[in-house]
Amino acid sequence: METAPRPKKIRPGEAAAAIGSTYSAVSRWISRYGDRGVKPKAEQTDGWLEFSFGDVAALAITRYLVDLGMPAHGAFSVAMRIVELRWPDLFSIDEPKWTPDKETSHMFFFLNREGNWDFGSFERCEAADVPQDSRAHIILAVGPIVNDAFRALEEMGHARPAIKKAAAEQERDELAESLAKQIKENVSERLRKDSR
Repeated sequence: METAPRPKKIRPGEAAAAIGSTYSAVSRWISRYGDRGVKPKAEQTDGWLEFSFGDVAALAITRYLVDLGMPAHGAFSVAMRIVELRWPDLFSIDEPKWTPDKETSHMFFFLNREGNWDFGSFERCEAADVPQDSRAHIILAVGPIVNDAFRALEEMGHARPAIKKAAAEQERDELAESLAKQIKENVSERLRKDSR
């Protein structure tokens, strides 16, 4: 017997399990720091707290940043910014998509002597100039962290977000299609001329 597909939105317990945390920890982050933006972007319905794949991706990254010592509200803001700029289509409830590639798979973080965090590029894997007073350099594998959370959600019955082609790959495919069409037209034209 076939099982019914899971709802498109993700419940708090599922989000917590997917990121390797607990329901109470995620709820505590949201209740304590909700006024500072630590909350899901997914539209809320039915009185239940609901998450999109983008929200889960941000929570997964947040968990690692908190483990590294970043305060939860700051970690969530940074994680949400990473997801919004690298994989904005993950916030679509009906058709979530993302492009897990080498350009977006890692994020650089620096901790200075005063205990303040600095970062590389939010958009892609690119290290900023290392601050001279930096005491710790961390490369966080944000792509694999997010992928692990999606794999856990898939095991719970949620369909994985679709893989969206990178812009360069899309352009290459369009060029190949255009060239194939031109070749076909040229061959057809020559065959017509030869048959006369």
